[in-house]
Amino acid sequence: QLLEMIDGENLLMFASDYPHWDFDEPTAPGLPAAWRPKINYANARAFYTRLPRTVATPKPVLAEA
Repeated sequence: QLLEMIDGENLLMFASDYPHWDFDEPTAPGLPAAWRPKINYANARAFYTRLPRTVATPKPVLAEA
C-alpha cells in the first residue's frame, strides 16, 4: 500500500548489487507482477534519456579457415 501511495510503479528502478551473493530477488513477493517490466527496465529507460533507444545487434564472428 505504501508503494502505491508513492507511485512505486513509476518511481522504482531495479538495482543490482553484483557481485555480492546476498541480494533481494526482484521477483520476491511484495511487488505486483504487472509492475515488474517497468521496475526492471522501462522506468530506467524513461529516466536515463541519453541511453540509445535501439540495441545494437553484434555481428557474428566468423572463424578463420
